[in-house]
Amino acid sequence: MFVNILLLRGLTFLLLTFSFVTSSKKVPGKAGTPYENGLYKLVIKFTEDYPSQAPDVRFEPLLWHMNIWKNGKICLNILNDNDGTWHGKWQPTTTIPEILLAVQTSLNEPNPNCPARADIHEMYIKNRKEYDRRVIAEAKKFPAD
Repeated sequence: MFVNILLLRGLTFLLLTFSFVTSSKKVPGKAGTPYENGLYKLVIKFTEDYPSQAPDVRFEPLLWHMNIWKNGKICLNILNDNDGTWHGKWQPTTTIPEILLAVQTSLNEPNPNCPARADIHEMYIKNRKEYDRRVIAEAKKFPAD
């Protein structure tokens, strides 16, 4: 929130400006992957610190995926604060199309080093066939048409 004070002929006005912006985007599943034919809704929230800080990006409704927390937030390094490690790579020059492409890529190329949901991660590691079957079933919940 920004606070502006306007002085006009001896009167003081206090203006409160809320700078939070929310945007909804839909990410299609890539062709040739278990996510194809799905269209996945993202809610992107920008704060007053954007672009110094990454926007908050979440799947709404929740998508079944090892790198998506139960609150829908995505564990994706380009959305994490730049902490000098592989885990934090946010840059103020990162564009919204780059974020959307990274999210789309991460659907079929999950990062087992950043498991947000242990049960899904375990299935991915121990039973990839069952994991892929479940992904296909989940994708049917989000049809593109």
